[in-house]
Amino acid sequence: MIKRKYLYFVLMIGLYFLCNISKAQGSYYTEDNQSKNKWLVGGGLGLQFGNVTLLEIAPRIGYKITDKWILGASISYAYYSNTNFIPTYETSIFGASVYSQYYIFKNIFGQVEIGALGYDRLLYPQMMKEPITVPYYLVGGGYKGKISESSALILSVLFNLDNSEDYPYDNPMINVGFQFGL
Repeated sequence: MIKRKYLYFVLMIGLYFLCNISKAQGSYYTEDNQSKNKWLVGGGLGLQFGNVTLLEIAPRIGYKITDKWILGASISYAYYSNTNFIPTYETSIFGASVYSQYYIFKNIFGQVEIGALGYDRLLYPQMMKEPITVPYYLVGGGYKGKISESSALILSVLFNLDNSEDYPYDNPMINVGFQFGL
C-alpha cells in the first residue's frame, strides 16, 4: 500500500513538471486575473484495483476570502470492495467536510479540514455490517501547480489527527486534484 502511495506521488510530481513546461510557453496570469476568480471548483477521483477495489469521486467548492485564504466544502462518495473476506466485503462510503487553505507562499499552502464519513463497518469474525459515522480532523499542506490562467493541479499531504481504527484511509493521505476558477 505504501509503495503504491509513493508511486502515485512520484507520478503526480512528474505531471506537475509537465504542466510547468507547457505553462512556460504561455503567458502567466496576473494577480488581477487571479483576484477576479473568487469561486473555485474542483475535486479529485480515486481508483484502486486488486483484492481491494476503491472507486472514489470527491467534488469540492471554495471561496477566496482573500488572495491567500480559501474556505470551502467537499462531498465524497466511494465504493469499497475487499475480496480478502469470504464473502466479499462491500460498502459505500459517504463523506462531507469543510476546509480552510492558507497560502504561506505563492504556491504552497497549509490546510485544515473537518468532516465525517459514513459507511457499513464490518464486524469480524461475525461478518456482520454495522452502520457508523466517523469524524475526522485533517491537518497538512500542499502545492498548487498552475496549468492555465484559471486552472491548477493540487497536490496535498494531510494527516488525520484522530487516527481511529474505524477511519477507512491510511495516514498520511496523499491527494491529487484539480481546481478551476469561475
